[in-house]
Amino acid sequence: MFAVIKSMSITKVYKQPLFSWLILLALPVYILTVLNNIGYFYADEHYQIIEFALHILGKVPDQLLAWEYKYGLRNGVLPLIASGLIYLCEVAGIDNPFSQALLLRAIGAIVFVTTTIYVAVKNYSPANKTQTIGIMGLTWLLWFMPMLARFSSENFAACLLVILVTLLENKKTRWYILTVTAVLICIRYQTIIVVLTIWLHSWLIVRKNVWPLIAGVFAALIVDVIAGYFLYHKAICPFFNYALMTIGGTGPNFGEQPFYFYITNVCKLAGYPLGITIWIACAYYIITKPKDLISWITVVFLLVHTVMPHKEIRFLFPLILLLPYMLWHLFYKAYFYLTKKVFAFLIFTIAIFNLALLICNCFLPACSPVALINMINKQTMPQHLLYLPYCNPYNPFESLPMQFYANSGVQKIKINQMADMALQTKSNCLLSITQTQYENNAGFLKAMGFKRYDSAYPVMLVKYNCGIWLHGDNNLMLLKKSDYNK
Repeated sequence: MFAVIKSMSITKVYKQPLFSWLILLALPVYILTVLNNIGYFYADEHYQIIEFALHILGKVPDQLLAWEYKYGLRNGVLPLIASGLIYLCEVAGIDNPFSQALLLRAIGAIVFVTTTIYVAVKNYSPANKTQTIGIMGLTWLLWFMPMLARFSSENFAACLLVILVTLLENKKTRWYILTVTAVLICIRYQTIIVVLTIWLHSWLIVRKNVWPLIAGVFAALIVDVIAGYFLYHKAICPFFNYALMTIGGTGPNFGEQPFYFYITNVCKLAGYPLGITIWIACAYYIITKPKDLISWITVVFLLVHTVMPHKEIRFLFPLILLLPYMLWHLFYKAYFYLTKKVFAFLIFTIAIFNLALLICNCFLPACSPVALINMINKQTMPQHLLYLPYCNPYNPFESLPMQFYANSGVQKIKINQMADMALQTKSNCLLSITQTQYENNAGFLKAMGFKRYDSAYPVMLVKYNCGIWLHGDNNLMLLKKSDYNK
């Protein structure tokens, strides 16, 4: 799978000319993404880490936490780390939640980039220097990679997984394997599937006993109980609770998706040119390298999540750092089997498509509710915020307010339907509404004295992005009365 690990100095990677170009390209991309990608990519990233961290600090009661807290389903490792970072921010006088969230995103990005450099150094040799630089380029500059380099269980699981696979090549790293395995499972319970797959691969294919993997599982349970005590204030093993609920199917029903959900949604969300290429790369890698560890991990992980009734794209994110190896394998073979003109055309098409999305992603927020809160906080006078159902940025799901971004200076008034807007006589107020609702009622809103102030995502980008990852129903807009003064 990977080149034989040699005791190479990191400077031998740095001295490669292409590496300098990669740094020059990647550094501004990640800095801009960290600065602008405010909010959460998926709600669990916020509600199960930051809100739990506030609970550890004694700022949020049990009743205002996500439903998983009641059943003791989530690990306390990341919330515990986040609570420590938030506490240090407060000690330093940094009370702004957006500044605190920026620190968390920056740490996530640093871990992501550092991991890729570590793996590159471990796998570097003069014979595969082009492959090393190529894989690093794919890892850093695929358009969705900077967006996923966040303070989330998916990001850290992806980093730990690729480190674990790299460590397995070295017999002298058994204690490191044990440690990484334990932390990996604690941070994201679903990765127990990967650990068991690696153990099975080692037993059947490699024919060696990887005892640190099994020891790592038991170590994970110990860490899980310790971290769980800080989060739940009692002796508890969230991993067991999660396993029992998952196997027994006794948890809330969040809907069932068809078996082809991941195939179609990866194509759609990554963009069809790149999404189709991703699936071709996965299939080609698995077919041509059936005994490879990456193939085993990918097949088992995909099969298990395909069988599961509830599916979300983020469930596949722990595999994200294995993807560049599969893409490089496909591109390398295609270079020899295709004519130069055909190969150049395909690479150029994918590169231009990827570049356009990469540039857009550097300047966009991760979610519209938090982006709207940031806009509201910039107002200089007391605010009345009107909002339609599921358009309250402080409580986007209308069941669980975000305490981290709470603002008592904003009076929130719910409008059940557009016609009720005529009953509101306040002259100085803001209105939170989706882009779709705005476009369908532009004339009525103008007659009511509202005009567009700003939106979470650029309206034209949402309209013409071909449904890749933005649509009008998830783009919140902020409107204001004509006589509203900032």
